[in-house]
Amino acid sequence: MIVEKVRGTGAAHEIHGELLRGRSEERVTLLVERDHPRVHALYEAWGYQHFGEVLPFEDAPPTTR
Repeated sequence: MIVEKVRGTGAAHEIHGELLRGRSEERVTLLVERDHPRVHALYEAWGYQHFGEVLPFEDAPPTTR
């Protein structure tokens, strides 16, 4: 989550890169609420693909991965 003040500046992509830098895993899973199409589009622009849906905990909102 990025505060409004820095949205659109590339900060989210930089943070994402730092979180993954040096990781050896082949895959990354991002959970996004189904009702956030702009976030889905952003992650797709970064190369992620929709895989399916998951309920991470009982009263969680519908989430895709």
